[in-house]
Amino acid sequence: MTDCAHGRYRLIEKIGQGGTGTVYLAYDRKLAIERVIKEVRFAGAPDYERNRQQLVSEINIIKELQHPFIPQIIDLFSEGDALMIVMEKIEGKNLKTYIRDQGCVSRATALDWGIQLARILVYLHGKDPPVYHRDLKPENVILHPSGRLYLIDFGIAGHREVCSGGNEFSGTLGYAAPEQYLDSLMTDGRGDIYSLGRLLSYCLFGNPAEVGKFSDSGKEMQKKADDFRKILRKCTEADPEKRYENMSKVLEDLVRLSNSKRRAGNRILRYCLWISAGIMCLTMAGQCLGRAARGREAGRLLDCAMETPDREKKRVFYQESLKKAPWKEAIYQNMLDTYILPNHFSSGEAVVLMNILQDADALPVLKRQNPKAYARFCYDLGIGYFFQMGGGVGKMESEIWFQRAENTGKGLTKSQSGRAACYRKIGRYYRSFLYYGQDRNREGDREDYLDFFETLRQLTTYSLKHPGKEDQSAAWYAAYEVAVEIRDYAGDFLKEDEITEDTLRKELGKIETFLKRLPDDMDKDKKHQLMQIVDEAKKRVQIMEANGEKQINKEELAASSDHFSDAGADSEGRDEY
Repeated sequence: MTDCAHGRYRLIEKIGQGGTGTVYLAYDRKLAIERVIKEVRFAGAPDYERNRQQLVSEINIIKELQHPFIPQIIDLFSEGDALMIVMEKIEGKNLKTYIRDQGCVSRATALDWGIQLARILVYLHGKDPPVYHRDLKPENVILHPSGRLYLIDFGIAGHREVCSGGNEFSGTLGYAAPEQYLDSLMTDGRGDIYSLGRLLSYCLFGNPAEVGKFSDSGKEMQKKADDFRKILRKCTEADPEKRYENMSKVLEDLVRLSNSKRRAGNRILRYCLWISAGIMCLTMAGQCLGRAARGREAGRLLDCAMETPDREKKRVFYQESLKKAPWKEAIYQNMLDTYILPNHFSSGEAVVLMNILQDADALPVLKRQNPKAYARFCYDLGIGYFFQMGGGVGKMESEIWFQRAENTGKGLTKSQSGRAACYRKIGRYYRSFLYYGQDRNREGDREDYLDFFETLRQLTTYSLKHPGKEDQSAAWYAAYEVAVEIRDYAGDFLKEDEITEDTLRKELGKIETFLKRLPDDMDKDKKHQLMQIVDEAKKRVQIMEANGEKQINKEELAASSDHFSDAGADSEGRDEY
């Protein structure tokens, strides 16, 4: 197909067609990755220029969104009479395709999906100004292989159609709220509430207009099914005044229903655990007699795992070796080498690794019998999530592993313990105010961007002051993290009175000094990569200073860098983090 944006993007194939646009799979030659490009044409439409400017304004608002389950808008440019919107590509199927191929989902799955989507919409509706989707439907929700849902095409996908009365409306027939048929621009968050109810009904029954009976049996389960139906009915009331007043209320009821289901399941689980505990005690007594033999057998299975190129066989060998000798550190470290470093720890690899650990039920044994190895494994796994998977999702998922490494109280060096505490806090910030605009951590403390910046300072202190040769890789990762966060959140840091442009430049200067001290034989690409991130961070601070206000000029910022978040930490081999 054709090229666009002066040859940077090559259109590979058309993957979708909407009311005002065509969606293409594209290849970004500069970064060597695939993107999704939506082409929107206004030629021949009434009020062409006004509609185009309105769309550009909406997209500029959406570009500022930072949420782990909302694909980023990477670029925006004109191509002839079309507006081209470049977006992050998300792997997976949309829910319409999934339901068509797999059939309707269970009540438990629909409830989980409802909670995931409601959390994303709470974030959108809580922005200033609020961002309303207005076209929530199965086609605009992607089910990632990890089981996470991504919301796509918001704010730019709502197309205008003609209903039976001859009037135009924004949204999709069957999912749009009744008031969108009258004046879509005057709708509020209750329109998305209506569409969410319709979408969940489609997932459950194959029909967005149906709120039928669930197949649960038993008095307790039927009551919960009735409660779910009540939520769906309240979401899809024709009169907006009879619906939930906001998306937070919807999320609250969905979570309450999910928790009640979990408590009922936990009672059964406790009975099973009591029985299993008795059996396990007898089993472990017998296992102690053959510990050495099991260790040798585990070593043989580990060798098989290392030798086979077949991914499924490798998984089975790891699982069986852990069942034989769950206390052996070599098995865990070999799995880290296999699933994290060479593959940059995708969500798919994370699922495989977690399934191996859960099926073998190995981590509790490792923690009890070899706590130092357990701490080291949790720390390395946290590093894998934080840097190799990266992004908001990876950093959020890393928090629990750093917490476990810290809580063990042994196995980590002093510098590793310090870095683990900083990385855990950063993961918690991503889980709370960085994405949701409010604190949601377990301690209930009110944290803000000043806390965030002080944590980055601590990370610099732990990592960059005269690192030994064996600690240089860990220091590089820490420096990379500090530079990336200053680059991406400089505007938010500068809203704090205690943080100035000079403060940010000083931290970046520490990283430049660290780079100069690195030996000549260190990976030149890694040095260059970190320096590039530092330069981008300095540009962002410079732009804000030039504007004379603590706000980002979007056009000037866009001109300074194609896309700040495309660079990522890369590594080969297993480093001593």
